[in-house]
Amino acid sequence: MASSIQLFRSHIALGVLAGLTALGALVDHPALETRLLMATGAGGTFASASTTIQGDYFVATNGSDSNPGTISQPFRTIAKGVSMLTPGKTLLVRSGTYAESLQNTIPGGTSWSSPVTVAAYPGDTVTIEPTSQQNAQSVLMFYGASEQYIIVQGFIINAQNVTHDAVKITNSSSAGAASHIRITDCEVENAPQNGILTSNGAVSNEFLNLLVHNNGSTNYLYHGFYISTQSNTVSGSTSYSNGGRGIQVYAEGSTTKCNNNVISGNKCYNNGLSGRGPGISVASGTGIQVYNNICYGNTLGIQVDYWNPTNTRVVNNTVDGNGSDGGIYIGTVATGTLVENNIVYNNTLVNMGISTSLAMNLVGVNPLFVNLAGHDYHLTSGSPAIDAGTATNAPSTAFDGSTRPLVAGFDIGAYEWVPPTDTVLPTSHRVLHAAPVTPLPIGR
Repeated sequence: MASSIQLFRSHIALGVLAGLTALGALVDHPALETRLLMATGAGGTFASASTTIQGDYFVATNGSDSNPGTISQPFRTIAKGVSMLTPGKTLLVRSGTYAESLQNTIPGGTSWSSPVTVAAYPGDTVTIEPTSQQNAQSVLMFYGASEQYIIVQGFIINAQNVTHDAVKITNSSSAGAASHIRITDCEVENAPQNGILTSNGAVSNEFLNLLVHNNGSTNYLYHGFYISTQSNTVSGSTSYSNGGRGIQVYAEGSTTKCNNNVISGNKCYNNGLSGRGPGISVASGTGIQVYNNICYGNTLGIQVDYWNPTNTRVVNNTVDGNGSDGGIYIGTVATGTLVENNIVYNNTLVNMGISTSLAMNLVGVNPLFVNLAGHDYHLTSGSPAIDAGTATNAPSTAFDGSTRPLVAGFDIGAYEWVPPTDTVLPTSHRVLHAAPVTPLPIGR
């Protein structure tokens, strides 16, 4: 996997400026492969064709915390840099490894129009990795109501020396819960427990375009993402080789604490190093949406079960070649689950739920993927999934951001078939009047 990690790390660098130019914008599944590193100007100014971004403070390994924090006289530590931030300000961090743990140290913004931003300098590879001597619980920890509207972008977050989770967003008994934290374009790895954990009322967070792997060792209780609060978004991320689940949505002992989460456009594979690990697990909560995801090589693909999950939507996902526990599993305590427009191949779809709605799923039929062995789940022109889905409840875009529908009808699975540019479609395959569709909500 080393080459794919290196590729993602280059994507992190390429994506930083693109994200900085639209701090308030949340997109469903931006394609990292198409992002371009913009020109870098002098004096800390980053120029693109339409936007100029000015870093307010800078950190570098050759800096000093007694410096003013300019690009020519940067601070030495991220902790010093964030101590200078106020709403609307940005800290840019230059290449290197920083042996720091930022726990309740990043001040909050006031809105997504005026956030506090801590980002890797565009084009640089920046790792945050505390030492074991620091005895840090997490690399990044947010708690207290004042920690809100914070963006962390473009870092490698290596948690091999912490005691618990790589990133934790939670509450303080005296200061309330953190909220509205956006972690984007980062790699999160090697935590002894969870890669990312939200808990105790820390709501409305966004996890976008992340690579989350090798967390939780071989313990089935620890996951790539452990979402136990409401109204969070996990989108465009890859979660693999974690001890438990790739993405877990569950609040212990509660049917409501993790309502209204959105899990979209993610790839989850080879999770469950413990022997127990679905790619995506919805174990409690109401109104959770799982769409445009790809799951393969896990012990189970997508699971809806355990603590009375209600009105879960499982729509336009592709699952293939997971373990004997199945591709999509709706358990006996799941109520009102919608399972629609999904491809289930080399796996089973098991429904034991209450009032489950099953519609237009392609199960056990060869979908004619572009490259099954290479896990390229794009559809080829003869696929039985093309135009075979329903528009009702379907998302308006596909896993790769392409529009649904592209031809006459909505396709089944995470991808929408894209005709070659020189293809002349028969009349029956042309879009004349696309059926109306109410898109699933993309963000908060």
